[in-house]
Amino acid sequence: MLARLGWVLRGLQRRLWFRATLFSVAGVATALLALLLRDHIPTSLPAKVGADAVDKILTIIASSMLAVTTFSLSTMVTAYNAAASSVTPRAYPLLLEDSTTQNALATFLGSFLFSLVGIIALSTGLYGDNGRVVLFAVTLVVILLIVFTLLRWIDHLSRLGQLDATSDSIEDAARHSLQRWLAQPYLGGVAAPVDEPARGRPVMADRTGYLQRVDMPLLADLCGDQGRLRLAVLPGAFLDPAQPLLWVEGLPPEK
Repeated sequence: MLARLGWVLRGLQRRLWFRATLFSVAGVATALLALLLRDHIPTSLPAKVGADAVDKILTIIASSMLAVTTFSLSTMVTAYNAAASSVTPRAYPLLLEDSTTQNALATFLGSFLFSLVGIIALSTGLYGDNGRVVLFAVTLVVILLIVFTLLRWIDHLSRLGQLDATSDSIEDAARHSLQRWLAQPYLGGVAAPVDEPARGRPVMADRTGYLQRVDMPLLADLCGDQGRLRLAVLPGAFLDPAQPLLWVEGLPPEK
């Protein structure tokens, strides 16, 4: 169960929306953090730090980050389509998992929501003078994060979608897959003799598609000491409902 949960979480982390959602929630929570910390700010501090300017700063961030997010998305889609057409269509899902692109989009979207929530809270008077100080300090940190992300994003855009960069990404993914396969070519199991015919009850695939993962610990627990399982395919194979996944010997049908 834990192995499957970890595999699902790793799959979610590669999704484009996952990091954007996390950064968006963090941006909203950060904007609301000033409400909790405002009582710990000295009364004389707001007049010294110029916290009145936070309204204008948040307005600038909100308008600019919305434009930057829209531009980045359009640029990303154009570059990825160009890479998929010039290299291989299989490069498109691989490029979508690029961590630099996901972090940049998530930062821009999270900063936009942070500034938007801050503007709404300021217009309702929830922060007060002390809360403005906290919001002003957090806004400065957000600005530094935006600047760092923009510089990194500009450097990344110079290589995004290029033939060499896309080919390198495909090569890295293929090399890592081959290294994992060479380390465990039988997924921790034992190779069956080539001339031994398959025996037992076949377990068929329930849908058409590519086999993504085989949970060997779970199969070992189901098999125990009495049964024997023989895999007919390995991860990456294309399956249809007429093709067996594995052969089962010595286990009752309910297993």
